[in-house]
Amino acid sequence: MKPAWTSRAGPPSACNGNHCPVSAATPALGNYLSTNYHFGYTPRSAVYSLTGSLADTSQTSLDSGGSHLLQRQHHRQIQWNATYRPISRLSLSYKSRPQFLRLAGHHRPLLSSLDQFSARWTISSKMEFNYDHARTNSLGQVSSGYYNSYNGTTATDTSSAYTDDSSRFGLTWRPSQKLNFDSSLTKRDYNSGGSVGYLADSSQTTRALTQPSSSTPPCL
Repeated sequence: MKPAWTSRAGPPSACNGNHCPVSAATPALGNYLSTNYHFGYTPRSAVYSLTGSLADTSQTSLDSGGSHLLQRQHHRQIQWNATYRPISRLSLSYKSRPQFLRLAGHHRPLLSSLDQFSARWTISSKMEFNYDHARTNSLGQVSSGYYNSYNGTTATDTSSAYTDDSSRFGLTWRPSQKLNFDSSLTKRDYNSGGSVGYLADSSQTTRALTQPSSSTPPCL
């Protein structure tokens, strides 16, 4: 496994990712450095495969005189994926993506992570089982963006956290070529200890049974 890396210096053309609170306007003086590593491994047997990446970005911006710091940030994101196929009818996959963001002048960094697990099992030519699980954690929020000379906004350092956990079970049955049934059970739990994040604290359960319409029009 030979990692490939790239780096470049200079101001970015736009914000990098959902957690980048940088104004789209470019300050007079600044430095931007991004380093990326990627790797992948698949054995000859192809029973499993591994891929991963590391992105590390740092940015510093000064006023036109070069004496006043307008913004500074360090963002790091790691992602890796694993897939395992012990038999032709069964596939398991896992993905993890932790992130770290630190802002100048703020005591608490923004930490977040996403973990996903999926299973696909073809029981027979007429039946298939699917399972998906996702868990998102976030600690520390930053609002608005940095202070800058263009709009005067100031980032706010707050202490907050939330967890979003969801699971879905699905079963597909095809008794014939023109008929199939899909059933699913979904459970979602969101907890922040208060009204933090994009949802109120809640626990949701959804059950569904559907029969997709046939492509053959009914007889009149």
